[in-house]
Amino acid sequence: MTQLILNPKPLRLFEDREWDDGYANAIAVSSDGRRMVTASTSLVRLWDMREGILLKRLQGHARYKVNALAVSRDGRLIASGDGQGRLIAWDLNIGEPLTQPIIAHTSGIPSLAFSPDATLLATSSGDGTTKLWSTKTWELLGNPITYHTTNVCCVRFSPSGALLAIATHTDIKIYDLGTRGCVESFKGHAAFNGSYNKSLAWMPDGTRLFSAGGDTDPTIREWDTSNWKQVGEPWKGHFKSIQAISLNSTGTLLASASDDNGVRLWRVSDQRTIVVFKHCSAVQCVSFSADDRRILSGDQDKAIFEWPVPEDALPDTRPKNGPNDDSKDIQKVQMMHQAQVTAYSDFKACSHFVSHNVMQTGLVQVLDINTDVRNACITGKFQNTLRVLDRDIKADANNHASYTNRAFVMVRQSHWDRALHDAIKSVRIQPSFAGHIAKGIALCGKRQIRAARTAFDLASAFTNGDLKATHFLFLIKAGKNISYIVLLLHYDFQTIALFNAGEHEEAMLRVEELAASPNVDTLACRVVEAYLRVQLGTIAISNERHNEAVDHFTAAVNASAFFYKLAIHSTYEEFVMLFGWDLQSLWLLTNQYQCHALFRVGRIGAAVESYQSTMDKSDDDTKARLSDWFAEMAQCILNPTHLRLFKDDEQHSDDKKHTKANGQEPNQLRANAIAVSPDRKRMVTASWSMVRLWDMKEGILLKRLEEHRSSTVDALGVSRDGRFIASGDDKGILIAWDLSIGESLTHAIKAHTGSTGSGIPSLAFSPDSSLLATSSRDGTIKLWSTKTWDLQGNPIALSNTSVCCIRFSPSGALLAIATHTSIKIYDVVTRGRVESFKGHAAFHGSYNNSLAWMPDGTRLFSAGNDTDPTIREWDTSNWRQVGDPWRGHFKSIRAICLNSNGTLLASASDDNGVRLWRVSDRRIIVVFKHHSAVQCVSFSADDRRILSGDQDKAIFEWAVPEEEQIMHQPALISRHVPTFVSYTVMQTSLTQVLAINPDVRNACITGNFRTALTVLDKDIKTDANNHASYANRAFVMARKSDWDHALRDANKSVKIQPSFAGHISKGISLCGKKQVQAARISFDLASLFTNGDLKTDHFLFLIRARHTFLIYVLQAMLRIGELAACPNVDPVACRVVEAYLRVQLGNMALDGARHNEAVEHFTAAVNASASFSKLSIHSMYEEFVVLFGWDLKSLWQTANKQQCLALFRAGSFGAGIKAYQSIMDNIDEDMKADLHTWFAALK
Repeated sequence: MTQLILNPKPLRLFEDREWDDGYANAIAVSSDGRRMVTASTSLVRLWDMREGILLKRLQGHARYKVNALAVSRDGRLIASGDGQGRLIAWDLNIGEPLTQPIIAHTSGIPSLAFSPDATLLATSSGDGTTKLWSTKTWELLGNPITYHTTNVCCVRFSPSGALLAIATHTDIKIYDLGTRGCVESFKGHAAFNGSYNKSLAWMPDGTRLFSAGGDTDPTIREWDTSNWKQVGEPWKGHFKSIQAISLNSTGTLLASASDDNGVRLWRVSDQRTIVVFKHCSAVQCVSFSADDRRILSGDQDKAIFEWPVPEDALPDTRPKNGPNDDSKDIQKVQMMHQAQVTAYSDFKACSHFVSHNVMQTGLVQVLDINTDVRNACITGKFQNTLRVLDRDIKADANNHASYTNRAFVMVRQSHWDRALHDAIKSVRIQPSFAGHIAKGIALCGKRQIRAARTAFDLASAFTNGDLKATHFLFLIKAGKNISYIVLLLHYDFQTIALFNAGEHEEAMLRVEELAASPNVDTLACRVVEAYLRVQLGTIAISNERHNEAVDHFTAAVNASAFFYKLAIHSTYEEFVMLFGWDLQSLWLLTNQYQCHALFRVGRIGAAVESYQSTMDKSDDDTKARLSDWFAEMAQCILNPTHLRLFKDDEQHSDDKKHTKANGQEPNQLRANAIAVSPDRKRMVTASWSMVRLWDMKEGILLKRLEEHRSSTVDALGVSRDGRFIASGDDKGILIAWDLSIGESLTHAIKAHTGSTGSGIPSLAFSPDSSLLATSSRDGTIKLWSTKTWDLQGNPIALSNTSVCCIRFSPSGALLAIATHTSIKIYDVVTRGRVESFKGHAAFHGSYNNSLAWMPDGTRLFSAGNDTDPTIREWDTSNWRQVGDPWRGHFKSIRAICLNSNGTLLASASDDNGVRLWRVSDRRIIVVFKHHSAVQCVSFSADDRRILSGDQDKAIFEWAVPEEEQIMHQPALISRHVPTFVSYTVMQTSLTQVLAINPDVRNACITGNFRTALTVLDKDIKTDANNHASYANRAFVMARKSDWDHALRDANKSVKIQPSFAGHISKGISLCGKKQVQAARISFDLASLFTNGDLKTDHFLFLIRARHTFLIYVLQAMLRIGELAACPNVDPVACRVVEAYLRVQLGNMALDGARHNEAVEHFTAAVNASASFSKLSIHSMYEEFVVLFGWDLKSLWQTANKQQCLALFRAGSFGAGIKAYQSIMDNIDEDMKADLHTWFAALK
C-alpha cells in the first residue's frame, strides 16, 4: 500500500569521498540557494546545491575542529571558527580566505553569527566572552561581552540587529548592541534539571525566541520577547540532547537536530511534529534551504542529507524575499489573449458570438431563482424580497429553493455568514446545483477558498450534462477566484504573493482554456476576461507595477472592444445577479482605467489618445460625463486638495513676544517639524516657541508643551515604541516628554554649546528607542540614554562644519550625518567613521539638507539645497550614487521621508510644494501645493496620509492616491460520514471513457510497465496522431512517477484531441510536478467530457480528492465527505478513498509521534472499511489500482493492523488487544497464522 510519509527518504546525500576528518558539525546555506557550506573536524567544504557536488575544500584551520559556521545574509561572506579559538573569513563566491586565521578567543568557538545587515560578526567562546567584529576591516569592535565562568553554546542576532541572544550552560542572556548592556537574563532550560541551553532561533518578526535544551531537558521552549516569559508548554518529542534548531523564513516551521538520531520538523502554530527524518547516528546540525522547501542535516557519520519539506506543510504564501514568476506567467496569458484578439478582431466574427445566447436558456430553471429575487439582485433593492423569502420559509421550512434564494440575496449584501448558513441549510434539505453555487460564493466571501472549490465541484454533479450550465459554472469559478483576491488585498498584504502567483493565474487560465473548448460561448468568456483583467490591473497598481497595470487594462480594452455596441448587461444577467457586476459600464470603465494608468506612468500622449478613442465611440451624454471625468482626474493628479488643516486658533503669548522681537507678523510663524506616533493617535509639531500635541482622529489640539520658552524649536522626534517625544531648540536645549500625557520627563538639558552656534537642527531616536542622537551647529553629535537621559560616551566631533540632519540606519548600527560639506556614516558602537562622501556638496557646493534610509538599509536618500535641489540615492554597500538624481523641485529641499515599506518618498521644498515620488521608477506621482515654503513632511503611521507644515504655520493633511497606498486558512466544515451502502458503480463505462487498452490495464495492475510501454511505443509509431495511445502512455509514466514524460504525453494527447482521459492524465502529471493550480484546471476541463454521466463525474471527483490529498490534506477529506452526501453517488467508492487517505494520515501522525491522533485516523479508516473484508473491492474499483497502484486487496487488513499498532503506541493496551481480536474474528484460517506472528512481534 502506498505510504505518504511513513518513513521519509532523503532526496540526496552530499558525499566527499575523501572525507576522513570527523563529524559534520555545522551547515549554512547561501541566500540565493546556490551554495551550501559545511564544517567538519578540520575542513570547511563549499558545495554546489543544484548539482549536489563538492566545489572546494577550504583549508586553513589546520587539524583543529571547526565547530561554528555562518554565511552572511548578503551572500558575500563565510565565517568559520574552530576549537582553538581561531576565526577565518572567506569569500563565498570563490571559496578563498579573506583573512589569515585570527586568534579571536583563548578557547574554542562553538558559535558565531552575522548581523542581519552583514556589517558585524559575533563570535562566542568557552572563555566566557562574546566579541563583535567589523566585516569590512575584520577588526574587533569595542570591548568583549563577558560573563561569570560559564561556557557559551550559541549566539544569535535579533532580526532587527539591535539585540544579541546568548545561550550559555546556565542561562540565556539578551544584550543591547548599542550599549553592550544586558537587557535580560533568565535561566531557560537550566531551570529544568540543570540542562544546558544548547541552541537559539528568533522568529522573523522578533516577537519570539526559541531555545533548545540538553540531555536533561531535551525540549524546545518558546519565549515572549516583550517580557521574556515562556509561552505555553515545552515542545516534547526528542529524548536526547537537541544540538541545533532552525526556523524557515516565514516562521511557520521549525527543524530540530538531536543526538537521538532524528531531525524533527515542527509546525510552529500548533507545536506538532509533522515528520521525523532519521539518521543512523547523532545529528549535529540542521538548516532550511533558501526557498524553505528542503532541509539539510549532518550527523556524526559524516552524512549530510537533503530532505523534502512535505508539500502540505509549506506556507500558503511564497517566501517574502523569494523569486516571483508572476511576470512570466502573465506574459504567457497575454500571449494567449493576443492570439484571440487577433482572431476576433473582425467585428463580423464577433456578431457570431452574439447570435446565440448561452446563459438565458435553462439557467433560470437550473439556478431555481424566482423572479422577485432575480429583480432585487439586479436592482439592489433587497428589503422587500427578504420579507417575501422570510415569509416563504416560515410557511415551508423544508423548501430548499427558498433558502438558496435568500442565500443569493445575502451574498449580494456581503452578509457572508448568513448566506453560508442558508446555503448549507438548502444543501442539507436537498443538494442542488443552485445550493452548491450559493455555498461556493458564500465561502469565497468568507475567504474559505478551498472549501469553496469543493462546493463548486459538487455543483458540477447537478448540471445533468447540460454544457451551457457546465460552462457557466466554469466561469463562476474563475470569477470568484479573482474577486477573492481583490477582497483579500484590502486586509492582508502578506498573502497577496500567493494569490498573485496562484488564484488569478488559475482564473485567467480557466477562461482562456474554456474559450478554446468546443461549443462554448466565446463572448461570455470575453466578458469575464475583461472583468478579471480590470481586477489584475488594480492589483498591479496596488503593488506598484504600473506598466504591468497598463498591460492588463489594455488587454481588458481589447477583450471588451465591441461591448459598447452590445447589450451584454441583459445577455449575461446571471453575472449581474450573482456578483453585482455593472456590465453596462464595463466597456467605459476599462477604457477609463487604461487612460488613468497611462497617465500614472507618465505616458501622457498615450493617455490622451486613449481618452480620445473612448470619446469617439461614446454617445453625447457619455461624452459629457467623460469630459468632466478627464478634467477632474488631471486636476486631482496635478493639483489635489488637502483633507484637513490643523489649526491652533490661539496665538500664544510666547509666540507673540518672539514675533514682536523679530519684527514678524503672527501669520509668518512657521511649522518647523512634524512627527507622528506609531499608534496613529497623536501628531507632534514644533514652531518658534513651543511643541504642540494633536489628536489625529479628531484633528484638534490637545496640549501646548511650553518649556522651550522663547527659543525656536527646530528639531523633533517620536520614539518608535510610542513612549517619548524629544525636542531641541536653537539654544542647544533638549527636552524629553511623555507622549501619552504631554508632560516633560526632564528639565531643560543644555545638550550643546559652542562658539559657532549651539542650536539643535536635528535629532533622532534609535530603532529600538534606547538611544537619542542630537546634532548641533557646533559640529558635534551626542548620544543619550532614553532610560536615564544621561550622555552616553564621548561625542562624535566633526571639524569646521555645521550639521543639518542625522538619521539612524534601520538596524541601529550606523548613524548617517548630513553636513554642509559632506555625508558621513558612523558606527554607533565604536563611534568610528565608516564612510565620508561629499554628496550634494560635490554639485555647485550645495548643502546636504536631509536624509532618509530605505527600511531594509540598502539605500540612503539625501536632499540638497538651492544650488542642487535634487534627491540622490546612495548604495550602502559601496556608498556610490545609484542612477541619476531625482529632479522636480526648483528650490531648496527642506525634508524627505519614506513610507514604511520604502515604496514612496515625500519631499518638502521652499518651492511651496510637497512632491510624492514612486521609488521604483523615481517618478513624481502627485504634487501637494502650499502657499509658502514647506519646512517639514511626514507620512502617517498607516502610510495613507501625508502631513506637511509651512512658513505660514499651516499644517496640512493630504491623501496618498488610492492606487499608491499599501493594501494591507480555510475553516473546516464538519465532515459528513455517510452510512454504508453496497453497490458497484465504476465498471460500467469507465473503461471506455478512460480508453485504456487491456494490455496497458493489466500491466498497470501487475506493475509490469515495460510490457505496457513496448505495446504503446509500437502503437504510437504506427499512428502518431492517436490521442488515446499518448494518454495511455501518460498513465503508465505517472505510475512510474516519471512526471516529465507523463506530462509531455498528456499534452500531446490533448493537443491532438481533447478528451476525458487526456485531461485526467494531464491533471495527474501536473500534481506529480506539484503544479497544483494547473492540475485543477485540467481536472475541471475533464468534466466537460463526461457527457453528463454521473458515474464518470463522481469518479473524476474522487480522483481530484486523491491528488488534492497530496497537497492539501484537509481539503481532500472535505471533498470525500461532501461527495458522499450527494444523490446517486456510490458510497463504497467514497469509503475506499476515505479509508486509504485516513491510513496515510494515521501513518503521518505515527511518524510524528502523535499517537492519539494516529488512533483517531486509523479508527476512522477501520470504520470506513468495515465491510471490505467481504467485498472484492480490488476488482470493483480497479481504476484506482490502474491509476495509482493502490493495494486494495489488503486495505481492510492494513487499516485494522495500523489501528492496533497505534493503540499500543498510545498505551491503550486493552483496546489494542480488542482490535487484534476483532481482526482475527473476521479473517480466514490462512490469514490468522500470519496475523498471530505479526501480533507476537508487535507485543
